[in-house]
Amino acid sequence: MITRQHILQKTHYGLRIYSYILRQFFPNETVLYVNGRECKPTFNPFSPVTTRSLHIEIVNNIAVYRDNALKKFQGGPFDFAQLYFQEDTEDELLIKINDTLNLRLENSTPHYEIRSKRIQKALEQMPESINTSQFSYFNNNLFNVYPTKTVTLFDTYRMVINPIRKNRT
Repeated sequence: MITRQHILQKTHYGLRIYSYILRQFFPNETVLYVNGRECKPTFNPFSPVTTRSLHIEIVNNIAVYRDNALKKFQGGPFDFAQLYFQEDTEDELLIKINDTLNLRLENSTPHYEIRSKRIQKALEQMPESINTSQFSYFNNNLFNVYPTKTVTLFDTYRMVINPIRKNRT
């Protein structure tokens, strides 16, 4: 399983994440000047300000950033990576960082499970009062012409992911 801690260990507290992203925006420049536990100010690709206002330093074994021009623009390497990669879940973000930076961390989370989490998150955000379409559910065999019950798409999804139906699914 890929974790934040594993990525921080492989990326020198997250500095490689900043370096990779900044190089995508400023390919012909030296993007980070590291001096001890601080970096000299650099350009912020997510800011309209065109001066070197992005300040990165290592605090409690993690490289954090703040923008001197935009006071609310601050966070850690994973926040910065999310701004660039724009992934839906944290697991997808960690996998994207691992793959993009060639960290070679083993991913034991199958893609099915990641997609399942994304679907579950979307279903949880769906309002309860939504008028969902319903359709007839037929039990048993093909020749049954009388529906057993009426179900929604969400009900069907829950039936499909039910462990009891795992072999059939």
